[in-house]
Amino acid sequence: MFSDSLFAMFPFLHIRIPVLSEKHIDNIILVCYNSVMRAFRKMFVKIAAEDARYMNLCAEGTEMENRTIAEKKTPNRLKRFFRRLFDIRDDMMSYEEIDQMMQENTVIHGANMWILMLAILIASIGLNVNSTAVIIGAMLISPLMSGIMTMGYSLAVRDLSLLRHALARFGTQVAISLIASTIYFFFSPLNEPTAEMIARTSPTILDVLIALFGGIAG
Repeated sequence: MFSDSLFAMFPFLHIRIPVLSEKHIDNIILVCYNSVMRAFRKMFVKIAAEDARYMNLCAEGTEMENRTIAEKKTPNRLKRFFRRLFDIRDDMMSYEEIDQMMQENTVIHGANMWILMLAILIASIGLNVNSTAVIIGAMLISPLMSGIMTMGYSLAVRDLSLLRHALARFGTQVAISLIASTIYFFFSPLNEPTAEMIARTSPTILDVLIALFGGIAG
């Protein structure tokens, strides 16, 4: 029993307390053990209650902080939404890709020349029949814009070599356009200028705005 071990460890108990029997000592030890365990249990319960209280306070503080952050972020979230909605940087090409595209625009391809001649013939027909829709359709399929963009880009980056190549291609395109239109109007001449031709000889501020917005969009 535990008392035997106790007497073995502390033999003076036999001398100092001779009136206590082993049963009494076991009871005393049991009472002390129970008291100590109750004290530890109360201490652990108190610590657990304090921890629970602390966790509840932390949870309430975190919830309040999250609510405050959400309230603060609501305008920023709306701002970020509209910023992403109108942000053009995601679709923007790199400078290397732009330069490569402009270099390719200076090369004259047979398909582009045929498309250019067909566009000139369509525009000539539109002038002949005085149709705005036909002229606009010819503008849409005409490959002249790539050469004009290349010239503007070469001036912006001060690339004289690219500018010379762009001017050479643009001059070739203009010459082909004049030849195609001359051939058409040789077989279908105009006796008097149409309203579409006259409208393009007197531009207004609206025409300038159209050119400005078109250039920005391009």
